[in-house]
Amino acid sequence: MEREYKGNSLLEYVKDYVVIDIETTGFSPINDKIIEIGAIKVKNNQVIDEFNCLLSIDERISSSVEKLTGITNQMIQEQGIDEQEAIVDFDNFIEDNILIGHNVNFDINFLYDYFEQFLNKPLTNNFIDTQRLAKKIIKDSSNYKLTTLAKRFHIENKNSHRALNDVYVTNELYQQLHYYSEHYVEERLKEINLIHDEEFSNEKIAFKTKMKYLDNELIEELLKKLNTKSYFTLSQYAHILIVNDKTYEKLLSPLDRDDEYMWMFNAWMFRAQERIEQGTLKLISETEFCQRLGILVSTNRQVNEQNQLYGKTCVFTGTLEKMTRSQAEKIVLSIGGCIGSSVTKKTNYLILGYNSHKSTKHKRAEQLQQNGQDIQIISEDMFYKIIE
Repeated sequence: MEREYKGNSLLEYVKDYVVIDIETTGFSPINDKIIEIGAIKVKNNQVIDEFNCLLSIDERISSSVEKLTGITNQMIQEQGIDEQEAIVDFDNFIEDNILIGHNVNFDINFLYDYFEQFLNKPLTNNFIDTQRLAKKIIKDSSNYKLTTLAKRFHIENKNSHRALNDVYVTNELYQQLHYYSEHYVEERLKEINLIHDEEFSNEKIAFKTKMKYLDNELIEELLKKLNTKSYFTLSQYAHILIVNDKTYEKLLSPLDRDDEYMWMFNAWMFRAQERIEQGTLKLISETEFCQRLGILVSTNRQVNEQNQLYGKTCVFTGTLEKMTRSQAEKIVLSIGGCIGSSVTKKTNYLILGYNSHKSTKHKRAEQLQQNGQDIQIISEDMFYKIIE
């Protein structure tokens, strides 16, 4: 359905705005109803007023909606106000302020239709989506639900899926995202449990293609800590090339040298492939680079924040019996853990496979334990129990 006069979606941080949230009987603005509206008015980043009401509707709320929101049919009957009265009051509350919400297009579409139905005018306020802002600057989240982001930023969220609670959570998230964006590199470095992979130390590394998890400013700060020189062109001096995962897969197969488009816009890929074949350039994917430095990356699997390996750095030694080391490492990453290539003070778990003698990693881990380091040495069987 076209909403011709709908406001513009902005990617901005402003001081004056209204945060909104609605609860509904379903996902369709055409077939479903609004049952609650919540909003807070913010001036100069301070909450100065709030709005909250239940709406009286002529249909029963499903048990699934009752369970999700905690709003019952009895509450609607006893506390709900007339839909038109609610929309008039809400219109007076928001005035011409910018509206902010999480996945706010959902709310805007419902409210736009209610404005046309009950006020004979469209909802034209510009709006800002905190979910969209989060996706722009947070690259490693397993998802971008309000509850997930609230947990990441330690925002209290006791009554999820009630409109007034959600607007306060969204407001705190918006302000946290503002701070995060202004101190991006500093905050990202705090989140990274940097592992000093020897292969990257004192090296010359080239970065090509747009990255999913990294940007140039963060890359430069990370490599400073490794005493490593970064290039953002395929310099002849570079010994390692980091590319995004999609380009990595392309470079693993022979490129079509008759492709004029490739020669015109991506000639560097042919030069890179030649050097890779000659053995003068090592190709590494962005995901592998992040994993080896201890940078969390999201995977297609659901990250399990309850698992004891979540956010922990794991190192494997020896030969595993039930799976390859690569398979085991992927499981750790899917849980939300990190993979280390060597045992250091930042290692949390050393997983022991079969070795005919005690490995250097095993000896190093025992030495760290004796020095009071909190590192656990576990068997392959214990590893499987943890990941079940």
